[in-house]
Amino acid sequence: MVTEIGGQIGWLATQMNFEFKKPVYFGDTISCLFTITEVNEHGWARAEATMQNQEGLTVVEAWITGRLPDSRDIEILEAMVAEGDPTNQRPE
Repeated sequence: MVTEIGGQIGWLATQMNFEFKKPVYFGDTISCLFTITEVNEHGWARAEATMQNQEGLTVVEAWITGRLPDSRDIEILEAMVAEGDPTNQRPE
């Protein structure tokens, strides 16, 4: 989930740390809250992600560092979306 969300916003992850809190079972519905917590002047950022099951229990916590897309990266992502690539839709 974290790599899918990061890919959709053009995030280039350089480090990901996961803490698995509870098991996930077949048929569970998992939601993910991805929050960018810090961005420096060079576009490097930190984020946190929390994944919860359908009961609201946290099953995974993650901490991610990486680079946000620059203007050229955004142009490439927009071209991919314009060509109809459904895996790279920018969030509204």
